[in-house]
Amino acid sequence: MKNIKNFYYDNNYAIINAYNRKEFLFLRNFVDNWILNLLKYELNNIKKFSIDNYHNLNIKQKIHNKLFSAKNRHLKINSKLKKILLNKKIKNFYIKIAKKKKINLWDEGFGNLAFRIIRPNSTDGYPFEKKRWGPAKGVFSFWIPIYGFSSKSSLCIVKNSNKFEYKKRYFPNSKFQKNEMRLSQKISQSGIYFPRFNLGDVLIFGDNLLHAERHNISKKTRINLEFRIF
Repeated sequence: MKNIKNFYYDNNYAIINAYNRKEFLFLRNFVDNWILNLLKYELNNIKKFSIDNYHNLNIKQKIHNKLFSAKNRHLKINSKLKKILLNKKIKNFYIKIAKKKKINLWDEGFGNLAFRIIRPNSTDGYPFEKKRWGPAKGVFSFWIPIYGFSSKSSLCIVKNSNKFEYKKRYFPNSKFQKNEMRLSQKISQSGIYFPRFNLGDVLIFGDNLLHAERHNISKKTRINLEFRIF
């Protein structure tokens, strides 16, 4: 744990294996039911369906945007879910990196837990940003892969980005949150890292890490859970 903590201090992110198989399957089942409930009308005549094949439904973009609006992708964590998400491993690591014992979950207005759904070769995910460039300044993000563990479906991290300043600006015509600035310069591809994960892994990163969701060159839909502590 000490080595991972030091890695976090140097890189503003770390990956820890926080959930055992039972905990992970509980989280996956929770996400499955959440998404299936949103898709119940779209799946009316489909008997067999796997969540990570969502892209094969070929749902129109307008309907996709409505189904997976911020309101539908967020909820407030209940006590049973909170016990698993904020288990001993997560709490201990947070206390070490934040040097605080009190846990305040971040709520963007729709709830303190969200899932993200990124279809293969799509523009679903937001472009490069740092959380400190928007309203989530000061948060610790906890990113949990539910479907999609390979580097082909991972999000993007820019190594050593916590040590540099970048050009940024608002993009008023963006479909993503307009009160968050995004990267407005080119960066070297050699510095972009696509992590691979094991079942139960969690990516924890601070607000100074340059990262992007827009990466999924696999053949499956990527889905992850995310919560934040500020």
